Amino acid sequence: MKVTRRHIGWHRSKALAVLVVACCAAVLTFSLAGCGGNDGGGAAAKKEPAANVHPRMIETGGPNDYGEPSGTNDMWYVDGDKSKGGLYFENFYYPQAVFVDADGTITEPGSAKVEDKHLRPEKTADRDYDIVFNDVMTCYDYVTETWYIRGDGDVAKYEKLVADTSWADKDDPENNYFTLNADGTVDAGPKCSNFEKWEVTAVDRITIYFKSFDYENADGGDFIYNFYYDGDKVVKLDWGDGVVGCYLRK
Repeated sequence: MKVTRRHIGWHRSKALAVLVVACCAAVLTFSLAGCGGNDGGGAAAKKEPAANVHPRMIETGGPNDYGEPSGTNDMWYVDGDKSKGGLYFENFYYPQAVFVDADGTITEPGSAKVEDKHLRPEKTADRDYDIVFNDVMTCYDYVTETWYIRGDGDVAKYEKLVADTSWADKDDPENNYFTLNADGTVDAGPKCSNFEKWEVTAVDRITIYFKSFDYENADGGDFIYNFYYDGDKVVKLDWGDGVVGCYLRK
């Protein structure tokens, strides 16, 4: 099980509540066809680039992250087209971009820095980039004028799966429980009273933010859960170790 997480908050003792699907394959076996400038053909082409999300808010992970009954979550595709290639982000203080070319060649520029919410490499010898995140599923590279979309990019679909579900911790269901409301707020029991908001941060992850979370600087406390779904129904939440962390409340 691959567990990935940006370095935020005090909750690491809770098994890094990262939302990764059940089984991870870290083998770089791509059949990706091309990585380069945006050809203007996809949904992202009509957007304007905007640094709306701090790079530290982005959930990281390897290129292949398969699991049942969920899916693939960690690859970002050029203009949302799986035939074109793309990139993924490795887990460091600032996420590090790794590019995958048409022939499967991997380019790792190395350590990154953030300036005004722009993610850039500290050194540009291997590859330069200047990435901003419109949201947690969409980013734009000013250097190559390329849009990237994470997975299928359909946040609304995954929000619908999770919205208005209620969960209880398997170890303390009487005090440790919460409801993920459709408006993005959280109603919680005594031991979760610091939960405030939730959002889908990958095709199989939700992040629950604490009331103390600083969204502008991406600092404070949060919990991340894997969510597993079967068709149009969420069936499990866990903390990234394959063990059921929460179950649906009746």
